[in-house]
Order: sequence, then C-alpha cells, then structure tokens
Amino acid sequence: MLLGISGGIAFGYFLFHYVGFDPQLALLTRNTFDPLQTLLERLGVVQTVMQTASEEKAHRNLMDVLENEEPALVWADSFQLPYNGRSETSDSYWDMQPLVVYGHDGHEAYIADRSSQGLRVDADTFLRARGRIKKDKFRVITLDLPSTDKLSGAVSNGIW
Repeated sequence: MLLGISGGIAFGYFLFHYVGFDPQLALLTRNTFDPLQTLLERLGVVQTVMQTASEEKAHRNLMDVLENEEPALVWADSFQLPYNGRSETSDSYWDMQPLVVYGHDGHEAYIADRSSQGLRVDADTFLRARGRIKKDKFRVITLDLPSTDKLSGAVSNGIW
C-alpha cells in the first residue's frame, strides 16, 4: 500500500559509459525521484527536519532527538557502512539511503536498516557516511503519525 501511495512502480533507465570504468546501466523503478517525500506528504505526516554542514551540530541534533526518546531518520552513504559489504571506497561511488537510528552510546550508533536485526556502526564511520553528499549532509528528520483521514485520498492519488 505504501508503495502505491508513493506513486507505485514505473520504469526508466540510463546507460553510463565513462573512460576508465565499466559501462553501467541504472534502472529507475519509481515514478518520482523522491517517493518517500511523496508518501509522507500524501499521508499528511508532519516532519521536523534539521540539517547542517557542521559535524558537531549534526551529532548534537541526532543526540537531541534520541534523548527525547524518538527514532531519527537520517541519510547515510551505504558504501561507507561496513555491514553492506561494498568494497568500492573511491570518491566515484556513493549511495545515500535513509535509515533509522534508535540509539547512540557515544561510541556506536544503533541502526535499523533493511535487516531483521539491529545493527551497530562505529560513531566516526557513521558520521562520515552521514556527511558524504552535500544535499543529504547530516539531515535528521523526526516524523509525526500519519493522518488516517487522508488515507483514502492518498491511495487515490497514488493510483492516479
């Protein structure tokens, strides 16, 4: 249902061929470039967004959310997160993905990210992964509950 509300599946592709790199095919599987934002807007989810270029402020923003006993939605470069097993570490590769942080003890971040098990990442590694791309750099978002009275309209908009 959430996939449908966000706009569902569409298809597109780009073919990249750069000198010195193997050709790559990128498949687009969504009808928008920001399906999460579309989903949240259609469901009337109020978002509190904090974003900064400062590592210290970024850490403080995250800790403030966690100290308020709320989970934090953050973006991090999946190539720099060790549990993904991606060996490409050059500046040529990045993949900013949203994930949930539910704890931080000063040494490790406790993460929920596409696994049935909680994950832990060294604090410095996690901070670097969060700061990888300027557009998503050190963003922290908290979410209110969806508005149930918007559900039928959200589904209709997704179908449309």
